[in-house]
Amino acid sequence: MEKCIRDGKVGILFADYGASSGWYTTHEKEELIFDPIVIEMVESKAIAELIKKYCRNTYGTGSYDDAAHLEIKWIDVDAKFLIEREIDGWSAFESVTVCDEVEWMTA
Repeated sequence: MEKCIRDGKVGILFADYGASSGWYTTHEKEELIFDPIVIEMVESKAIAELIKKYCRNTYGTGSYDDAAHLEIKWIDVDAKFLIEREIDGWSAFESVTVCDEVEWMTA
């Protein structure tokens, strides 16, 4: 799986606030959260339709509707993380939780 790595960090794509359903939490294609081409498109502020067209051509059918809400989080290479979908009224967004950034409790 190809990833965008810079200065020891990996780019992770997720849908920021204002999304209707989320990004990874709707298409569930792991390789797409790391895709260097989509990361480059987001950084260059490509329009959502171009991102969706690329995703359909590369990954096939899936929900790519929240391409307009994509953000990039840079995390350390090999860091454990998870992407969760959260709902706030009519909007949904995803949050990225990095294992090492959380103070876990023990029962």
